[in-house]
Amino acid sequence: MLVSASTGQTEIEIAPIISAFVANFDFIPRHRRLSLFKVLLETLGPDQHLPTALFLLADKGCQANEKSKAAMTEFGADLVNSFPLSTRLTVLLFKIKLIEGN
Repeated sequence: MLVSASTGQTEIEIAPIISAFVANFDFIPRHRRLSLFKVLLETLGPDQHLPTALFLLADKGCQANEKSKAAMTEFGADLVNSFPLSTRLTVLLFKIKLIEGN
């Protein structure tokens, strides 16, 4: 079980919340998606939970049709770019560590 050092919340407790937003991605009006996800992640802590949101979006995108895949890819890029560079670098380091298996 992963525990967030700054909040003490476990990743297990937070993942279902993010998952509910991702599952309903198609029902969220396009013009509100970015602001809704950004507020959610800023509330939860973007350094800790942005990678989870991106992986859940990628998983949903893998199961979508081509048009939805393109929309989700664009949304994921917009979401990442809406955060400061320090947060983006933290996410990048997390992904590299995940790939390396550390």
